[in-house]
Amino acid sequence: MSVNNDNGLVLDPEPTGRAIEVIKLISQAEDSGKKRKEFAESEAKLIIEEASQRAKKSAAFEEAKAEEKIKKVKELTEEKGRELAINILTQVKDSCDELKESARQNKPDALRAAIERIVSEWR
Repeated sequence: MSVNNDNGLVLDPEPTGRAIEVIKLISQAEDSGKKRKEFAESEAKLIIEEASQRAKKSAAFEEAKAEEKIKKVKELTEEKGRELAINILTQVKDSCDELKESARQNKPDALRAAIERIVSEWR
């Protein structure tokens, strides 16, 4: 017996073997689609997790490299600072030595001038 629905389709109230097979195939296709979707979601999560782990490792590696560069720059800066300080101290010492030598050479004249001033004030 056939039933005519509102769409103009004729429906057979008793499913045939072919209809049951088609329903089974549709159901299997839906299940297969769900499983593929779940698998794809699972794969996507794994890919994201792996990418995240690689990014963390890469960031840690780059941070370690940067810290090493900072350490080297700091060491070079300290070394250059020491060299500069030594150069400045050497220049200051040389200037002091020159002033001392000049004072030694001028000592007799300075003493004579001081004695002359004292003598002239006592007169």
